[in-house]
Amino acid sequence: MRSVHAFTALAMTSCAAALPQSIPLGEVAEIPAAPITETPLGEGAGTKVVPYSPDAVVADTFASVLADPASADKSLKRRGWDCSEQPLGKGPVPSPDSPEAFLVMEEISKAATDASTPTGYVNKFKNLKGSNNAVAYLGYKTLDTYDTQACADSCTEKEGCSAFNIFYERDPSVVPADSCSNPASTTVIKCVLWGSPVTAETAVNSGQWRADFHVVIAGSNGYDSERVVSVDGYSGESLGNVAINAPNDCNGDDTYMGYKLFNDGQPFEPARCAAACEAETKWNVEHLNSRMLCKFFNTYVLMKNGEPQGQYCSMYTQKWAKSVAVNDGQYRGDDHYTIASSYSYSNTADPGKPKLPCDVAAAKSAIIASSLQPFCSTFLGYMTQVSTVIATVTATVPATTVVITDAPVTTTTTTVTQAPQKREVAVQDTPAALADFAPSAVSAACSLQATPVTETTTTSATTTATVSSGTVLVTTTLPVRTTIVTSVVAAAPTCTARGVNLVNNPGFEYGMAAWTQSQYGANGPIAWGVGPGGPSGGSSYSVTGGNSGTGTLLNQKIYGLTRGVTYTFSYKYFATASPAGSISCYMIGTGLSSQSGTERTNSWISGPTYYGGTFVAQSTFGELECLFNSRGAMTWRIDDFFLGC
Repeated sequence: MRSVHAFTALAMTSCAAALPQSIPLGEVAEIPAAPITETPLGEGAGTKVVPYSPDAVVADTFASVLADPASADKSLKRRGWDCSEQPLGKGPVPSPDSPEAFLVMEEISKAATDASTPTGYVNKFKNLKGSNNAVAYLGYKTLDTYDTQACADSCTEKEGCSAFNIFYERDPSVVPADSCSNPASTTVIKCVLWGSPVTAETAVNSGQWRADFHVVIAGSNGYDSERVVSVDGYSGESLGNVAINAPNDCNGDDTYMGYKLFNDGQPFEPARCAAACEAETKWNVEHLNSRMLCKFFNTYVLMKNGEPQGQYCSMYTQKWAKSVAVNDGQYRGDDHYTIASSYSYSNTADPGKPKLPCDVAAAKSAIIASSLQPFCSTFLGYMTQVSTVIATVTATVPATTVVITDAPVTTTTTTVTQAPQKREVAVQDTPAALADFAPSAVSAACSLQATPVTETTTTSATTTATVSSGTVLVTTTLPVRTTIVTSVVAAAPTCTARGVNLVNNPGFEYGMAAWTQSQYGANGPIAWGVGPGGPSGGSSYSVTGGNSGTGTLLNQKIYGLTRGVTYTFSYKYFATASPAGSISCYMIGTGLSSQSGTERTNSWISGPTYYGGTFVAQSTFGELECLFNSRGAMTWRIDDFFLGC
């Protein structure tokens, strides 16, 4: 996989971790924390809305420069210092009317302590005397009562909101000025919305002075959302305060692809990680690294000593269960890095999978560990190919011996070759090491291990000759031949990646990534390339030719074929007219040769229509080449290639 570079101009950081999945604290510690915003205090009752467009943030994630976001507070203009009235709150006012009495008011403390936790949220702190200074401020509203559910509803309705802070605020009833430097107070019940987690460590805004009036906070409660934000094309799951720490998959392969960290102060947005995941896939497809395709990501807010540092995205090639979410943070010296608001998302259409099914990989390991290849040869159901060689060795008979009877000695060479024949395998034939596996898994694993086996057996045979000298009968035994039997078991070719499409970018979702195009013959196209309009929307490759005809080649290198395995080749195509012409696709040296014609027009058709829908691979790789040819004005379109077993 390519290394992931840092985009400092974007106020985000991304690179491959030195140790897979562990938070690279040597890098993270050098990254500035996400910008902190203070909640505006002392302005009385009212509502402040901070605009947020998640689509725009996602679209800008990989731009060369992120626009510097305008501070939400720039639009808040102070009134004149003229003792003008401020909007009054609905909360209780202590007697005497002093900040000290406000801070110990039992009615306030009880309301905060007894407050219920809304469904879909988790309480982070209760009854503190400070509001949050946090990341991604999204505005506030004032309430008539200390109503956590009403505040939660506001957060749920606000795009980008992932936490809220509700508290009582002692505000001046008029704008303090020289002639009213310490006016009577009003108590505002404030609901503040945030696009990042809130913690007790960030609830440090204890108030401010307005002339001689002391604005203070009491009854401050914080809540984080646990709801899973929907992301198009992905299914999500809440992980709480832990992150994925995936082991190697059942094939022993590492599925971790690296991370990205966004610390630009934008609200926590899972769709940003989806965009990063898809961009990583696009890069790998374009660079023929198709095995590292991002299908799953874990996103969370990285916290340092309780303060948010940014949105972290870990990417993987396949989905992992919640059970492997065991990373609850790390220490770097005295600094404690923890996880907050952690979610995992898997690609709905294709959550990824190991290169071999797990049961096949486990059976393969058992075969190797128990030296069960001879069993595999039998299990695959093929008779042994036998080659028998017979050599003759003759002893010398003494000259004084009269041979009365000499058995004939002959030399023969016999070779017997049997074609593979299927046979039934009894269940009891299965070794104990493979007894718990399904026959299909054993068969697939045996196919992977059925490399040629040579067994050699040497036997000796003798013949006896009886000789007579005078009246004494002498029997002499002569060794006359040695038989060597060699057995060779040939591996039966099998599909080890059933259903896997060996064509990269088969639907042209990433433009011409992995494909090349060129003119064929004297008559080139009027227009060619990827454009809108596929069989199910999206994009397709199209070629438009004039009256003089069209000659265009579309090429892609294909890897991963297995000799002797039967493959299926297909695509969908569209012709706007029906002059003589065809789409002919080949892979020279592999066995693929197919063709489609123009008999039907203006509708998508499954091809090839003439021949070449299946072929037996004759090599392990080749170059797919499709020739678009016509003798008149028309447009070819082609989409949804598939080549697999």
